[in-house]
Formats: sequence, C-alpha cells, structure tokens
Amino acid sequence: SASSAHAQGKAILQLPNVANKMINLQPLQANPKLFQPLRGKMLALSQAGRAENAQALDDFDTYVLGRIAELTWMTGVNPEVKRMNIKRELRQFSLGAVQDLHDRLNQTLLLNLPALAADSAVNLDARYNALLLLGQLDRVEPNAAGGVAAVPLAEATNVLVKAFDTESLAESLRIGALVGLARQSELQVVAGVRPPLAAVAIRVIASKSPLPGFTPNGHHWARHLASQLIVGLSKTGSEVNRPEVVKALHDVIADPNEPLFVRRDAALALGHIDPNVLATGQAKPADLVKALSSLTLEITRAGAARPADAGEPTLTKAYDVFPTPSEDKDIKRNFTDGLSYYLNCVATALGGRSNRGLRSLSSDPNAALANELVVTFIDPIVTSLGRSNIVATQIPIDLADRHTKLSAWIADKKLVGAPPAPAPVAAPAPAAK
Repeated sequence: SASSAHAQGKAILQLPNVANKMINLQPLQANPKLFQPLRGKMLALSQAGRAENAQALDDFDTYVLGRIAELTWMTGVNPEVKRMNIKRELRQFSLGAVQDLHDRLNQTLLLNLPALAADSAVNLDARYNALLLLGQLDRVEPNAAGGVAAVPLAEATNVLVKAFDTESLAESLRIGALVGLARQSELQVVAGVRPPLAAVAIRVIASKSPLPGFTPNGHHWARHLASQLIVGLSKTGSEVNRPEVVKALHDVIADPNEPLFVRRDAALALGHIDPNVLATGQAKPADLVKALSSLTLEITRAGAARPADAGEPTLTKAYDVFPTPSEDKDIKRNFTDGLSYYLNCVATALGGRSNRGLRSLSSDPNAALANELVVTFIDPIVTSLGRSNIVATQIPIDLADRHTKLSAWIADKKLVGAPPAPAPVAAPAPAAK
C-alpha cells in the first residue's frame, strides 16, 4: 500500500536554512504538536512579511524546514496534502507588507527540494511531490481578487530541466519535473528561461521512440505535457514557431498508431503555432489537412461497436477510448464533453477557433478544405453533442452516419490515408408496447 511504502522511506531529520545552518527537526518529528505554537507565530509574521529579530527568524526557519522534512515522515497525511499546505503558506506570506519572508521561503525550498527529490532513500511519493512543488514556486504569487497573475520562480526552471534529463531518476520523477515545466510555460515566464523550456518541448515531441529511461506509456504522457509546453510558449513568444516543430506535430497527428489523446494534444498545439510557419518546412498545409482529416475520421468512430477482429483494447482507437454511451447522466456527459473536446482541438488546428490555424492561410487552397472540414463536419457534431436532450442510443448512429459522409468527402478531395468506413450501426429496436 502507499502508506506502507511511505513508511519504508528515510525520514529526514535535519535540513539547512538559507545561511547553510543545519536545523535539528527531530523534536518536531517526535512531537508534531510542536508545530502548533510555531504556526501561531507564522500568522503574525506573514502579516508583517519580515522577521523583526533573530528569534523570529529561527522560528520561521524551523517551521518551514519542518514542513519540508514532513514530506518524508509517516504522519497519516498524504504527501500531496503536505505539498499543497506548503504552497498555501507561500500564498499567505505573499500577502505581507513586504515580501522578505515569502522570498526566504522560496529560497529555502529551492535549496532543499532538489536534494530531497534526488535522494533515493526517500519515499518515491515524497520525492515526486518535492518536484511538483518546485514547479509550483512563484516569484509573484497569483491573486485572482487583485488581478495578479503568477510569475514562476525562474531559478526553478533549470533545476526541473536537469531533473527531467537525469536518466537515473525514476520515470515518475522525470514526469513530475515536466509537469512543473508545463505549468511554467502557461504563465509569465521570464525571457531567460524560455529557450530551455522550448528545447525540452521540441526534443520530446519530436522523439517517436521513448527517451532513455522511459516506458512507452511514460513517453506518451511526456508528449502530452510537451504539447502543453508548446501551447503555453506559443501564446507569449516565438521559441516554438519553427518548421521542425510543425513537422514533429504533423508526424504525431498523422500516425494512427499513436494514442488518440497524444494526436489530439498535438492538434491543439498546432493550432497555436504562428500561421506563417505552417506554410513553410517539410510538413506543408496539404499534409496537415490530410493528417487532421484522418484524425477527425478516427474520432467519429467513438461509440461504435468494436470489430470482431479488433484484438485487445488500445488507446489508438476511438471506439476503445469512447465506448458506447448510456443514458446514465454522468456517463453520457463524460462521453459528450470528452468527444467535444477532441473535436475542438482538431478545429483549433484547422483554424476554426481563433485567427490561427490552417484556415487563416487565405492564399493557400488548403485553407478552403480546412474551413469545409470545420463547418461541414466538426461544428455540426459539436453542436449536436451540446444539446441537453441528446439521446445516448442515437449518438453512435449519428456519428456513424457522419463518419460515412466524412469518409466519402476525404476520398473525393483525395485526402489519402483514411481508414475504411465501419459497418453501419443498427437503429435501436422499437420499445415493446
């Protein structure tokens, strides 16, 4: 069990503060109730934002380091909860009159979390949450009420990149580092750390085979996060607006052996690339339209019956990803919302959701094909799925009909690479009277 595995890890009992003074945390581990008076002092310190004397600073360091070490202690509280509590402390200290203690807390975490994550004697859950917390560190904490967006702590970026590149680290830890990098990419990343973020994203998305140390499933998840990195970076800069990125995304979208969610994510990322870049490089607009048509055709197999010779279920087929829905409210909602999201990602690549995408290439004849695919096929399905009175048994029938028509359109437009249309779905038998 997770708790027994957690018990087997090393309990950290001392850590250095930012002045490199080792703080003994064993009393807190032996008697967790000692956190309570320290927590009371933290509330006062967070309002001031600074420590007025040496004793207050010692209390601060002891409390903060105790919370970090607590990630490795068996307390009956999940390390994820402990991690979120530390993030809550960061936000609390950001509300002070000055940011001295908030910044000291950041630096304390930056000093200790990488070593904790790298320590193979520490429980894997604790190490994973240490890396996730590194990715959550912000120089400026978010404040929705005040209209303040988060600004990631730039010093954490290279630490996360190094962790992701460390082949000796467990795959889950490297994924944890990539989760943090993906989060950073979606925020106000400072200019100096953008190139390393882009380099990681491009390397992962362009790698057809798992990177050293990764399993196939881990590689799929890494590519999901790499697509997220590309989306985030493309919104605020030009680092990923490169022909080789378009080619790599095309190769994912066009490959029917890739998991459907990885192809979906690549389509979403493609829709955020500068349209001028879509017209250059090895993957031409005609190639992109063909790949996106093929992906749309596969998605419209959602809810269909599995062919008798389909073999084991996989993540590559829509009928496995989206099995036949039922009238159960939650099951039907999950089907319609999920399928709509897939189709909207494809529509984004085609240019049907913004001023980017293939439809924006007005001088290219493939723009008209992209527009037709969105308007004639994708948008009507999304509209239908959004109706409150949609009947679950009718969904696969409608999708099969649209699939047949789309298959004929693809053949007519000579958009090669489409799989054959499935057998028609029989209409439901009339209810007994």
